[in-house]
This record gives sequence, C-alpha cells and structure tokens, in this order.
Amino acid sequence: IELEVEVGTRFLKEAARACGWQTSEVEGLLVGLTAPATPDYCERIAERAGIPASAIKVSVHKACDSSVGGLQLALNPQGSLSQHLKQNLAGRLHGKKVLVGGIEGLSRFMHDTRDTNALQLFGNGAGVIGVIPGETMKFLVGVTHDVFDDEGVLAVRMVYPHSRQRRSGQSM
Repeated sequence: IELEVEVGTRFLKEAARACGWQTSEVEGLLVGLTAPATPDYCERIAERAGIPASAIKVSVHKACDSSVGGLQLALNPQGSLSQHLKQNLAGRLHGKKVLVGGIEGLSRFMHDTRDTNALQLFGNGAGVIGVIPGETMKFLVGVTHDVFDDEGVLAVRMVYPHSRQRRSGQSM
C-alpha cells in the first residue's frame, strides 16, 4: 500500500510540475483504477502531493477504461457517467486546474497466479495529465451513451456534432 501511495503521489506532483502548476493550485483530481490499494487512496495521494483539501477528488473504477472515464467526467456535462452523480461534475470543474489519469497496481492481484500469460497482460502502469476543462481541452462529442450487456461488456456510442453521423431520430 505504501508503495502505491508513494507512486501515486509522485505522479500527481510530476503532472502538476509538467503543466507549470503548483500542486496547491490543483482544484480537481480524477484518478482511474480498477481497485484502489485503500478505500481512501485518492485522498491520500492528494494530501501527500500537497493538493488542497478543498479540491474535488473522484476515484473512477471502470477497469481499463477508468482514466478515460475520469476524463469524460471532467469534460462532458451530458455524459452517462455524470448522470449517475447528484451534481454536474464537468460544470464544477470547468475552467479549473484538474489532474486526470490512471494509476494501476494490478500486480497485487496477480502475485499468486501461475499463468505467465496473464502476468504479461495485467501489470502496473500509470499516467496523469493536467487539463483545464473548457480551455486546454474540450469535449468534442455531442452525445454519448454507455451500456453494459448481461455479461458486463461495455458498449459506448458517440455522436460528434461536426460529423455527418446520424443521431437517432435524425436524418442526414
């Protein structure tokens, strides 16, 4: 746990530094991961990195899609992920300095496996970027729809307002 907290802390500090920000300026943190090392992982790494307690902190758990899910929450006020929240997260983060990414430590789940092929697929990795929603990065999709089938497989449909794709009920 201590190693994963230290790794997460370093990623947050370096991402902020790469943007020319102090961690004390960060107003939002969205971290994607399959399963956190501890229930308060996002809060721990934010505190250690020097991100203010007042910053919005969200831990997104969607397996491989977690970091992209976090980015969608930060940028898309109409997204299906946002619809499950009691607040418009993208609206609250608009114009603020936000760190978004994924910090994955899957090796802790794989340490007892004998399947060497699985070890190559399910490892550790991380990446965090800094964005200012609405300024440095904008959401280009007009409509999104996430759906899980009976077996838990995720299907995502996106319609881009600048493309010639048809929205349901509309003709080209």
